[in-house]
Amino acid sequence: MNKSSYLSLYYIFLILSMLYMCRQLTLWGFYRDLIPLFRWSATLLAVPVFAYSMPKYEGNKPLLICLIGFLVFLAGYNSENITVLLLSFTMVVGAKGVLFRDIIRVHFIFGLCFCLFNIVGRELDLIPKTNLIRGNEREGTLGDIVAREDFGYGFPTDFALHVFYILLDYWILKNRRLRWLEVLVYIYLAYFVIRYSDARLAAICILLIVILSFVSPLFQKRAFCFRYIIIPFFIICIPLFAMISIGATIMYDDTDFYWIGADLLFSGRLHLGQDAMQEAGISLFGQTYTMYGMGNLGVGDEYNYIDCSYLQSLVFWGVFLTVILVLLFAKICKSASICRDFILLSAVFVAGISGIIAQFFYFLAYCPLLIALTAQLQDNDANESFPEPLPHSEFES
Repeated sequence: MNKSSYLSLYYIFLILSMLYMCRQLTLWGFYRDLIPLFRWSATLLAVPVFAYSMPKYEGNKPLLICLIGFLVFLAGYNSENITVLLLSFTMVVGAKGVLFRDIIRVHFIFGLCFCLFNIVGRELDLIPKTNLIRGNEREGTLGDIVAREDFGYGFPTDFALHVFYILLDYWILKNRRLRWLEVLVYIYLAYFVIRYSDARLAAICILLIVILSFVSPLFQKRAFCFRYIIIPFFIICIPLFAMISIGATIMYDDTDFYWIGADLLFSGRLHLGQDAMQEAGISLFGQTYTMYGMGNLGVGDEYNYIDCSYLQSLVFWGVFLTVILVLLFAKICKSASICRDFILLSAVFVAGISGIIAQFFYFLAYCPLLIALTAQLQDNDANESFPEPLPHSEFES
């Protein structure tokens, strides 16, 4: 199989995998009827993708990949989510030698089409409208409520976070500072998701993209604060965010005024996460845990949905896979800093912030950043913004 044929195979596999992964993110009836087709098609294509890509790895990397694959299999089997985890694993392994920004281009087009697909279906009444309302904690009263629209996704935050990740894809794809017209579009979409979906986190993250768009070019400067403070912090940001999220959840005290205030600030993530850890415990290799959210909350059920990405992975996939994932993201950030790809470095940072409160950070149909672990970060024709990689020793000395 030549490279051109493999690229076509990989992109088809990528699209089919994402179509299957998004099965719970749309209320289209006919889409859900096609889920078995997406699942088995992606599973069958995963075999040649994995078989063709493995010989590209040298040294002890194939052994390491098999070990991680075994842990992924165990976590998927124990958490009853084996198909999604194995497809995600193959998406990452199969990206060897594929240009990362070409993958982002496919991912961006898919995300944009899927989003418009849902919005159009909802506006044409082909998707049932399920507006949610919640008490307005910002006003501190139970009487004030906020209507939240989901635009065909089923949940308002799912729609808003998808908008955020689509905009993140666009920024990575452009690989430059946003122009003023683009900045205005980003600001408007931040207003849109908070106005119609009351999604504060997504709005903040979209605005962070705008800020980092102007700040990230400064990372090229050889000033002390950039070389030895800011960039090293960005490299370890994902392990740090995971430790803060999990540590705060463990330490949460529902009798302490300050912890209660922090829990309210993070929309109940701390007490919900602690309840899950106490009820399900922590497994080394993954486990099942039934979460009740707005979509499946029945009579007598208590809301216990875990939104934090880092805590979700710990509860469902176990300690080993959670530790491996955060370390792999640190490796991605290290590679991005060496290649002077500070936009990718900043993208991981802002996506990691979203993962503290929201799910989908490890969900490749939304956030494709984990694929940067094996994909080719730079084209042969280097981008003019980042002319040449830094010597490896410059960040390791």
